[in-house]
Amino acid sequence: MMLQAKSTSLKTVDYSLLLSKLEKNILKGELTPKYSHILKQKNIWSNLNQDQALSWARLAQIAGDVQTSLEVLDWLNQTYPDFTLAWQEHWEILNTLGKTEQAIQLRAKAIKQYNLPASLFVSVSSSQPVSTDIDVEEPFAKYHLRQELLELFMRLFRGRENCFARQWVDKENKKQGYVPVRREMTLKDVNDHLMGYKTYGIYLLTQSSHVYTAVLDVDLKLSYRQGKLSATERSSIKRERDYLLQRIPELSQAMNLQTLVEFSGGKGYHFWYFFANPQPAELARKLLNFLAQKIKPDLSYFDLEVFPKQNQINGNSLGNLVKLPLGVHRLTGKTSYFIGYKQCSVWEQLESLKKINLISEQTLKKTLNQIQTSSAKTIIHPKYQKWAQTYPELAILKKNCTALSQIFNSCFSSKELGLREEKVLFGTIGFLTRKKLLLHYLLGHLSEYNPHLVDYKLSRLRGTPLGCKKIHDLLGLNIDFCWFDAKSSYPHPLLHCPEYLVQSIPKQEKIENLNQALAQLKISLEQVQRFLP
Repeated sequence: MMLQAKSTSLKTVDYSLLLSKLEKNILKGELTPKYSHILKQKNIWSNLNQDQALSWARLAQIAGDVQTSLEVLDWLNQTYPDFTLAWQEHWEILNTLGKTEQAIQLRAKAIKQYNLPASLFVSVSSSQPVSTDIDVEEPFAKYHLRQELLELFMRLFRGRENCFARQWVDKENKKQGYVPVRREMTLKDVNDHLMGYKTYGIYLLTQSSHVYTAVLDVDLKLSYRQGKLSATERSSIKRERDYLLQRIPELSQAMNLQTLVEFSGGKGYHFWYFFANPQPAELARKLLNFLAQKIKPDLSYFDLEVFPKQNQINGNSLGNLVKLPLGVHRLTGKTSYFIGYKQCSVWEQLESLKKINLISEQTLKKTLNQIQTSSAKTIIHPKYQKWAQTYPELAILKKNCTALSQIFNSCFSSKELGLREEKVLFGTIGFLTRKKLLLHYLLGHLSEYNPHLVDYKLSRLRGTPLGCKKIHDLLGLNIDFCWFDAKSSYPHPLLHCPEYLVQSIPKQEKIENLNQALAQLKISLEQVQRFLP
């Protein structure tokens, strides 16, 4: 009778509510003894459906109770043998724990006893096998390959030797933070982070105040993360974001530096720089501060900070931390990813780390010396130099006018132009001597490029170039106006390149027609060259 009563009481349990409370408790990092005891109860989780039981197994792993997680997965494999996700997850955990023999036995059981396809056990995190010369179908090979990728991740993203940090979140009050974990990080910690079980960060400074990596942190300003944004603000934020994602790597490349760009999963982006050997934090900060100062005057909607913020640490202080990439942001629930790899698996993104060029001590010192002697300002990448010689007007405006630089970047990235951006483009470039050639070149990058419409809009152009104030109002820019050597009562971007302005003296009809014919020929050549290999 007692057993029957107990069974009846279990049937009345609201398992969805219990699972929800358990998840909330565990994700907060506040697993109470009560819920820890419930987590282990087989008479509870054996009454769950297959999806609920899989969630239970995942929560057990997040809570650090791997044994319970394995028991639940084993029960799922026997009770719901057609539930392939449980087999895959079971296989993953066994390999991660280094229990290779058990993983092989599990795979054999699934294939022979339940006729499941062997392809289930090739790559759980990706629908495609990992690209490598190693036969990934062999469990040992796959295990060692992933171990190598985890070790590469640890070598690049490392900081304080004896301490790292774990992220906590209070979703009800929309708060999050980090608590120190006072020990060395292990490969299991890295795997837990990458699999989304936990989220970790690193303190960038070592005990000797050196860094292996430094970061430019770009975040959307707080005022634009609260409340509803207007259509103009959304468009302006998107344009400035695209500008940043293009401009920072461009400046870095011109200084012989490579940066790894990551969407942080929260409110912005991280630009990572890696050193071949640990460098004094002071030198790393000097390098990144130079880049930051080149970009900051151009920003209206984003804040830019250099991490670490300290040159050295004293005593037991830990300094700044940065969340490790490819993890789940516990407050937003979004997973971070490297730009260009959004649709790729974690393991494919880790493969991309093999292409990272570390900054040598020689390169660092040479670049800092150039900064100190102001020669870094004149560094021009060879590819950019050729473009600048072909389109000197655009090169001058791109360098000196943030508003036009952002619009140029939208064109080069084949982004759609809004009506305001198009108005600014015609209202400035349309008053240069090579206006037709330049506008067709810029707008020719867009998917909806219509050469006849461009010519028509040019023919309707009247008056004078758009002024700086009008441009800033149209684009929603909150940055300072440019300063011109020759003070003008009507400042406009084309004062940066007065030698290319349309002359006020009328030209003879014959010469005008000839110039138009030459301009049209150049446009045609530009269009043909884009399709050549």
